[in-house]
Amino acid sequence: MWLMFKFWFWRFTALVKGVESMNFEAIDVVVGIVLDGDSFLVERRRLDDKVDPSVVCLPGGHVRVCEGLGKALEGEMLEELGIRVKGFRFVCRNFYVASNCERQNAYCFLVTDYEGAPFSRAAEEIFWEDDVDKLSLEVDRKTIRKTKSFFVLKAR
Repeated sequence: MWLMFKFWFWRFTALVKGVESMNFEAIDVVVGIVLDGDSFLVERRRLDDKVDPSVVCLPGGHVRVCEGLGKALEGEMLEELGIRVKGFRFVCRNFYVASNCERQNAYCFLVTDYEGAPFSRAAEEIFWEDDVDKLSLEVDRKTIRKTKSFFVLKAR
């Protein structure tokens, strides 16, 4: 009986310590939306990625401590796609929970001007997609729909 109690007490304290060490605060990430007519640039994450492996998604990444969102976007687009962002517009902020349970505030920006030809620097591949439903994440599908409807309506 005593051994059973010790076992369950140990399991309970391990669980509580695990919960205490988890970060429940959302971290900030930036997402770049690069359009070419009706197509948008996406990446297929590598199969060996620890977070969201093989997912087809919009490119982006983490915002570093004391880094502004604009600088983070410029840095991530250079790091992920090899392009230098020259202009961008804020689209929306989304909340997303990644496959590793990381909670993310995703600040999404339309890249309006850039230098260079995009190429994959980190992902399995990048490619132009015109079918929103081929994106793996619902949050990205909503973002593209919102971007297209907002900027098409603004142009009229």
